[in-house]
Amino acid sequence: MVSTSTRQKLEQGRAAAAFRCATEGYSFHKTEYAPAVKKVPMMVKTNGLGATLAFMFSKQKTMGTVLKQIESWVNDTENMKTKAIYEATKGNNLVQKVTELNSSEYRILTIEVLAFLTWLRRFAEGIAKENEPKNQKD
Repeated sequence: MVSTSTRQKLEQGRAAAAFRCATEGYSFHKTEYAPAVKKVPMMVKTNGLGATLAFMFSKQKTMGTVLKQIESWVNDTENMKTKAIYEATKGNNLVQKVTELNSSEYRILTIEVLAFLTWLRRFAEGIAKENEPKNQKD
C-alpha cells in the first residue's frame, strides 16, 4: 500500500513537471499548445495510449512537443512501477516501448500518462488564459 506522503509527493512531482512543461509548451507554440493538450486525454480514452502516441509521433509540431513531454515524465517519474516498466522495456522511445508492453503494464502506463495529462491540461489552459489579451478574459 502506498503511504499518503508517497502519494502526495508523486502528485506534487506530477504537478511541478506539468507546470514546467506547460510553460515551455506555451512559449514554443503559443495559442496552439493548450488546445492540443486538451485533446490528448480524450484521444487516449477513445483510441488507447498506443494509437494516440503513434498519432502524436506522426504530427510532430505541437503534438510532438506534448509527446516529448509525456515521454520525459514517464522516464523521470517518481512512480516506481511506471519507471520500472519504462526502463525494462525495449525501444528507443515511448512509442516503441508501448508496443512491447503486456496488458497489465499497458494499463499502468496509461493510468500514469492520464494522471500527468490532467495536470498538464490544467496548467496549459491557465497559462493560455493568463496570456490572453485583457479584453478577451472572462
